[in-house]
Amino acid sequence: MSSTAVTAPEAAGDQPRGRAQGPIIDADIHNYLPSHATIREYLPQRWRTYHESFGTRNPNSIAFFPTRPRNMAARADAWPDKGAPGSDLDLMRSQHLDLWDITIGILNPLEQIFMGSQFPAFSAALTTALNHYTLERWVEPEPRLYASICVPYEDPDFAVEEIHRLGDHPRFVQVLLNLRTRDPFGHRKYWKIYEAAVAHDLPIAVHVGGVGGNTITGAGFPSYYFEDHAGYPQAFQAHIISMVFEGVFDAFPTLKFVCQEGGFAWVPWLSWRMDRAWGLLRDEVPHVKRPPSEYIREHLWYTTQPIEEPEHPHQFAELLGQTDALGISDRLLFSSDYPHWDFDAPDRALPKLMSRELKVGVLSGHAAQLTGLPMSPEVGLSPRIDCDVHVPTPSVAQLHPHIPHHWNEYIANAGFDGTMAVTSTYPPGAPTTGTDRFGASLSEALDNLRRCTLGDDPSARAVVSTHYGVEAMGPPDFSITMARAVNDWLINDCLSADERLLGSIVVPPQYPELAADEVERVGGHPQVVQVFLPARAVKPYGNRTYYPIFAAAEGLGLAIGVGFGGMTWTPPTPVGWPSYYVEEYVGMAHIMQAQVSSLILEGTFQRFPTLRVALLEGGWTWLPPLLWRLDKEWKGIRREVPWLTEAPSAYLRRHVRVSLQPIDAPAKGDDVLTVLDQIGSDDVLMFATDFPHVHNSDPAALVRRLPSDLATKILHDNAVDCYGLAVGVG
Repeated sequence: MSSTAVTAPEAAGDQPRGRAQGPIIDADIHNYLPSHATIREYLPQRWRTYHESFGTRNPNSIAFFPTRPRNMAARADAWPDKGAPGSDLDLMRSQHLDLWDITIGILNPLEQIFMGSQFPAFSAALTTALNHYTLERWVEPEPRLYASICVPYEDPDFAVEEIHRLGDHPRFVQVLLNLRTRDPFGHRKYWKIYEAAVAHDLPIAVHVGGVGGNTITGAGFPSYYFEDHAGYPQAFQAHIISMVFEGVFDAFPTLKFVCQEGGFAWVPWLSWRMDRAWGLLRDEVPHVKRPPSEYIREHLWYTTQPIEEPEHPHQFAELLGQTDALGISDRLLFSSDYPHWDFDAPDRALPKLMSRELKVGVLSGHAAQLTGLPMSPEVGLSPRIDCDVHVPTPSVAQLHPHIPHHWNEYIANAGFDGTMAVTSTYPPGAPTTGTDRFGASLSEALDNLRRCTLGDDPSARAVVSTHYGVEAMGPPDFSITMARAVNDWLINDCLSADERLLGSIVVPPQYPELAADEVERVGGHPQVVQVFLPARAVKPYGNRTYYPIFAAAEGLGLAIGVGFGGMTWTPPTPVGWPSYYVEEYVGMAHIMQAQVSSLILEGTFQRFPTLRVALLEGGWTWLPPLLWRLDKEWKGIRREVPWLTEAPSAYLRRHVRVSLQPIDAPAKGDDVLTVLDQIGSDDVLMFATDFPHVHNSDPAALVRRLPSDLATKILHDNAVDCYGLAVGVG
């Protein structure tokens, strides 16, 4: 851990609180219009008349917040006598600029409905008017304030015109885009904007919010503002994945991107996961010449608000060590987010453990450099339970004996072969899929599975899943028929071959009552331990629509396994459809995050107090930043979810387990124990090989490096608890 990032604990305790010492650049201050009528003063006559008649209609109103927060998400004391929070310059001076002696503040106007949801010509007129308003009413009267160029980013030609119009103005220091877009930022439609920004040597800042029209998460629309607000990092992750793998930074080697209000604790795990995925799938994206972490280190910056707050201070020190190791400590920019409710004061935003040298950089030096602003034990592997292995997807011929005659005729007439949803999740030729490890027949696949995961150990166990895509089948009778057939085939043809194999049954989650009936039908089989649900869903799994499934599973003592993949009509990212499989592969982690947030925040574990959920094949090093964010948000807006009587992290540690494979960690592995400590529980991880899939990580080698008591929990005890197995199993 770098000595430049962290102050020794004894020294940290001596640092006083109070007004920050030295210059401060606040990278995220919000100014608003007193009312939407104000914008008419800056519009040409044509659009002034249009605005008077029709206003600014939002065709994607549901896409902003599931439930809009009161008070414009502002501090209660930030409301002026007239107008909206952030619309009064004098109040901003007294409450913020003067109070904290802010040297420079960068304004980010959040009239997001102007920028992304109107038809192109009107949106262009509105954003030009907004920039004029900000310059005339804020920047020119207050020398400490600088502005962002707002652009209609969904119409790049108009956006480019506005960048060229203002790009050389000394008081505009960046181009502002919103987080929620119609497409991921790697898509070429946005490249004109990047070209214009680079031409004027301007960073591009992406701020949370927007009205792109896509679902708020890659797992569907959530129910609460809490879920939306805690989920911002997932959308940033999707954009970064897209930009790296679609070659944006190769095309624009001097492009600078600022992630605003998304935190930064997730950057290490995302870098590790992307590097590992690139190592596996780089042939799909030959234009990406270097490990993704190098692009992230060179091109991305992050504002501090809302800074993640681990429960234990030493974990923040560990996080700083991780960012320092990645070379991104000098990419952190102080931001207050004035006038919003989660405002960070400059004297308290940065933890005491942060070294004075790093604090100086975060408070001013890094932003000045970015914008050019002036500044004055060894164990064995037995007993073990492998919680995630797979058998080949059964063919229609293999399922034929388990399907009623009528439906066999239907299948023959329709030409249905049952492979589409599966090959979408696991492309047969992708090096991660590993289909060739199965062999030529089911019996050979079972032999290879036993050889690779169970060996000759009579105490070993493995939980078997097969993905059939029943979630993508429209007719309810057909979807449940195929689910029943797959489950009967799994029990009769696979589990019966070896008593050490445990089963994960499939159900159609889009038909919860039918799914619950199927759980009741086969869930009592002694080798069935889990109900499999694909990570991708039309609605997040915390939605009460799924309660019949959870009730049936809890009643039979079965776990819910949320696994990699799924096929729905909604995009697999919060910002639209990606171009490459590698983007989906990496991005599955933020779908898992959305499902975790939904299950906890919507009260699933309050309703089903003994329910257990296993997250399979989605990674796990993203857990600490997600938990830190959820816990912090809960402290501020817990009234929205009064059924949560504990911090969200407590529910996860009690109810959620995560498969060890894939391991998104640095190649050297030095940070693995650190991440485990940050999760805050030894009970969360379960050993998994994910046979036959290939991830370029060795779970057995990792476990052998762990202390013996922790290794035993991961290898055996945590799965025994998750699946309700007899203590002696394994």
